[in-house]
Amino acid sequence: ADPEEPAKAAAIAARTGAEKTRTLAAKRGRARYVENGGAGHVDAGAVSVAEILGVLETYIGSTR
Repeated sequence: ADPEEPAKAAAIAARTGAEKTRTLAAKRGRARYVENGGAGHVDAGAVSVAEILGVLETYIGSTR
């Protein structure tokens, strides 16, 4: 099996999911104290995971 395809799919899904957090308001954590619960901003943790998966995708693609 080609390891590049699942890595690429995971990176795309993570970026899409991170962007979808923009409309969510925080119910827990520090962000809930911000006006509107931080709605209108992407979740930093989701962006971090998307970045990590993007780097993994690039690495797997460069080793081929």
